[in-house]
Amino acid sequence: MMIPTQSTPILTALEQIGSHDHLCSIYDSQEEHFSVAIPFIRIGLDRGEKCVYVADDGTENVVREAMHAERTLCKEQQNELRQV
Repeated sequence: MMIPTQSTPILTALEQIGSHDHLCSIYDSQEEHFSVAIPFIRIGLDRGEKCVYVADDGTENVVREAMHAERTLCKEQQNELRQV
């Protein structure tokens, strides 16, 4: 699965979200989920912000694995990702 890297309406909207803003996303598929969650986390980390991702039980590694697969994180950002 490829996460869009070029500008799309959702990426434009995500980039306009300010520090301390929150996002609640409703999705029907894993692809829809990742198309919002991964860019949201990546944008926050690129800004040097702390990011919190709340996952369903047993799925906490799904987004992390998708981000690693898409190579969306630099090494420093990979070190910032921690499970809570």
